[in-house]
Order: sequence, then C-alpha cells, then structure tokens
Amino acid sequence: FYALIDTGERGGDAAFKFMLDRNVSTCPGSKFGDNSKNSVRVSLAGSDKTFEKDVSMLVSALKDWLNVQTN
Repeated sequence: FYALIDTGERGGDAAFKFMLDRNVSTCPGSKFGDNSKNSVRVSLAGSDKTFEKDVSMLVSALKDWLNVQTN
C-alpha cells in the first residue's frame, strides 16, 4: 500500500530530503508526474511488528516539516 502525502508548495524533493535526514524513507512525488510534485510517497506495507513505530516516525517528521514551513 502506498500513499501520497501533500507537503505544501515547497514540498516534493525538499521534503524528501528532509524526511530522509530523519530516517523516514519516502520517494519524491515528482517521480509520479506534475500533479504529485509537491508530495512524497510512502509505503504502508512494512512489518506489523514495527508499523506503529514507523508511522510515529513519519508523523513526527511531517510535523517538523510543517513547523519549518510556517516559521
């Protein structure tokens, strides 16, 4: 399962690098066309043993990203 997450006007490749620096694996939305250029793609098909931790890391990184964008 995959999800595209909108990362705002300055998202896409910059958000991908930001997430990677926080050990959150994503793929730049730009790889999937112009309509996705301000997004990152995440896989939700990981191990059920680490799913909650993985989602928690994603949420934390997204919150950090939003804080950087609004400040």
